[in-house]
Amino acid sequence: MSRLQGYYLTKKKAWIVLFFVLAVPQMVLAGHPIDGSTNAPARQSMVWALKTNLLTDLAVMPSVGLEVNLSQKLSLGISGTYGWMDDQPWHDNIRLATADMELRYWFGNNSRALLKGLHAGIYGAVYRYDFLFGGKGNQAKINWGTGVSGGYTVPLGDCLSIDFGLYIGYIGGKYKKYEMSDDKYHHYVWTEEKSAHYLGPTKAEISLIWLFSRSLRSKKGGKP
Repeated sequence: MSRLQGYYLTKKKAWIVLFFVLAVPQMVLAGHPIDGSTNAPARQSMVWALKTNLLTDLAVMPSVGLEVNLSQKLSLGISGTYGWMDDQPWHDNIRLATADMELRYWFGNNSRALLKGLHAGIYGAVYRYDFLFGGKGNQAKINWGTGVSGGYTVPLGDCLSIDFGLYIGYIGGKYKKYEMSDDKYHHYVWTEEKSAHYLGPTKAEISLIWLFSRSLRSKKGGKP
């Protein structure tokens, strides 16, 4: 029963965080379309994207990211994920913290559709985790990763988009294997230190995105 109570308490806290991630940007950014529609000519737009990965959110590991276009074809984004669940019905412990930075190239030529459509990129990431199942666990202070990404962003309106993405790359670093002691204190007993060498899919995304922009409009003299 205590494990079930702990699970529902953790889930409640995560959904409170997720509510603010989802609701606050919608309230702040409402009424700021990013399609550039205006009576004044626009030379260039700086488009910002605030996003959350729904796949990790549903797994009670809230995520948040920020992306900005560097030009019509390039954008730079950072994102992070954090989850901490103890004593759940199906596992003993899951703790995960990630941070990554990604440079994306956007295909297409429509300046009114920045940060939309087909994209590909390169990324770098760091990972910290502690997984414990059945009294045996793996723990890493810092692992690192790098690779390539690809995906497609579909507009849902002036201020909303949804992005489907897949990341493939390499994860390396050191991690420790451990077991829980049988005494009442449940100490970690380190059993082995190993090197991580993983090559393959590293992340999948179905991200909900809020868009807002600042247009740099033409002035007298032809300067933006």
